[in-house]
Amino acid sequence: MRACGVAMAVVVALGGAGLTGCVNIADAVSTRMSDPPEWFEAARREMRGEGYPDIRDVPALIDPPTDQARWQSDADALKDQADAIEADPKSAPPVAATADELRARAAQLRALTEAGGGPR
Repeated sequence: MRACGVAMAVVVALGGAGLTGCVNIADAVSTRMSDPPEWFEAARREMRGEGYPDIRDVPALIDPPTDQARWQSDADALKDQADAIEADPKSAPPVAATADELRARAAQLRALTEAGGGPR
């Protein structure tokens, strides 16, 4: 019987220590949650979508056509270009193949964009 009492005392002592440990962990977690690191706050703002510009505030650089006639003329021009390329594949505009050509084209497009123009 005495062994049973000792065993119960050990179980109670360990259980109390375990609960105390849980309480200490809970305190540490609540402290961390109430005072998160700066990177966590930045990630939280990003996940909420805060800090990004509103799409409605971004100015339009081009004025897209709104009339059907303009859309049709653009479509006809694209079809004519496609027909010319299908008739003679070598008539297609050359595609930049080297890294230097790609960089030059990117610089050209960047300059056009900054000047308010579009790709040509």
